[in-house]
Amino acid sequence: MTQQQIEANATYQRALSRAKAQNLMIGAVGAFKTTGQKFYGVTSSANDTMYIVKVCGNTLACNCKAGMAGTMCKHRALVCNHIIEQSAKAKAQEAQLAEVMAEEPEAVAVPMMLRHDNTGPRLFR
Repeated sequence: MTQQQIEANATYQRALSRAKAQNLMIGAVGAFKTTGQKFYGVTSSANDTMYIVKVCGNTLACNCKAGMAGTMCKHRALVCNHIIEQSAKAKAQEAQLAEVMAEEPEAVAVPMMLRHDNTGPRLFR
């Protein structure tokens, strides 16, 4: 790791520690209809404001004062941590599924759909 990467990681860890200490939460997840750009709404520690953290390719942009100044803010750090955790969970689930399929291919369920008609709901393929 370069010195710059070490410093960036330390800044991220400090921002994440502040976010957790102040009980910040991700209160919304969505995508803008016009662009499809994903965003997260993160609570504020000071008031009822919700800051918007946009996913811009491999970077995150926050509309808080620190984020707009280009600093690693606690809102971006919280979202970054969330994305990392979700990615790790998805990889673990993929590994588990691959293991099950290798051991027992017939154990994998066939997708089913639920149909509603005048006789009530029932499963069909």
